[in-house]
Amino acid sequence: MRDNIFYYCSTHKLSNGSIVEKGSHPLDDIGVPFFKNSYLLVFNELLLENIRLKKFNSKPSRITSIFVSPCLKNLDYFIKIYRNNWPVYKYKVEGVTDKYNYHIGTLDYHNYLKKRYNNQNIEKIIQQVAFKDFEKMAENYWDGIDKMEIDAEIVIDTPIKIIERLQ
Repeated sequence: MRDNIFYYCSTHKLSNGSIVEKGSHPLDDIGVPFFKNSYLLVFNELLLENIRLKKFNSKPSRITSIFVSPCLKNLDYFIKIYRNNWPVYKYKVEGVTDKYNYHIGTLDYHNYLKKRYNNQNIEKIIQQVAFKDFEKMAENYWDGIDKMEIDAEIVIDTPIKIIERLQ
């Protein structure tokens, strides 16, 4: 990873210098209603953790790590896609420890499913998705990505320190 500076969001107003501990998953921030499609999200997290434990156990757990973004544009994408109408504060942060495990991945479900189901309408596709498709998408996520995309997320297994509140 190039540097130790990331971007993070929370529904809590945090002070500069505050430490956010590992395992501060967005689902814990204010609960599942923070997210759109919350039941699918819980299913997704459990499946991703199951696949990680079976095939990618050297990668950091999404459940016990922290999600950060490489840039503000990326963070804004996730806020727009996943949150409901809760207030969100954006922060510039840094990892607390010098060495930590991280994973960069993307949950590119729409593109995977469109290819798998011959470019059908996404709403029609969702009605026919098989469990094995979700497993394959989880494996693709843990395989990682080579370049940063707008929907890339970074999972790090270190606490983070708030450098500055941006909004």
